[in-house]
Amino acid sequence: CETSCGSEGYRECSELDCAWTQCIAPSEVCNYADDDCDGKVDTGSCLVYLRRFWNVATLDHMYKVNTSAPDPGYIAEGLFYVYANHVPGSVAVYQVDNGTDHMLTYYPNEGSQIGYGNAQLMGYVFDSAATSVGGKRAQQFCRYYNPSTGDHLVNPPKTINGYNQEACNVWVWVD
Repeated sequence: CETSCGSEGYRECSELDCAWTQCIAPSEVCNYADDDCDGKVDTGSCLVYLRRFWNVATLDHMYKVNTSAPDPGYIAEGLFYVYANHVPGSVAVYQVDNGTDHMLTYYPNEGSQIGYGNAQLMGYVFDSAATSVGGKRAQQFCRYYNPSTGDHLVNPPKTINGYNQEACNVWVWVD
């Protein structure tokens, strides 16, 4: 049967008179839809966190999935969430590295075109407006570049001294 929120549910037959119950919603699954008809898209377990780290000596930002443990010389600086697996409407986000700078991109070949390598899948984001997921609100993030240091970082839209905004086309989730 079709539930009130458009997912595919099921009915049960009562033992007394074999009357069918109302359509019962299924459990929530990670698909960027409200399967269980609770008014919320997916659950927080569908997301993984990306922690941003900063190295003041090398002037580099890097990202790691589901860990607060920095590489030597890096300190934890920021946190946001991405989908762990592909869902309808999402695009893969990668971290590429040229040895002195880590850059997030959802074009895996962008790194090789500008001298970066080692494309590492970090999760999945949206390239258009998103909605809240699992109690986390959707937030647009921009990629910034500092031409004097060669560093890239992603952050909510704002002015960051020394950095030029490259693009604001990624939607992630924040607390």
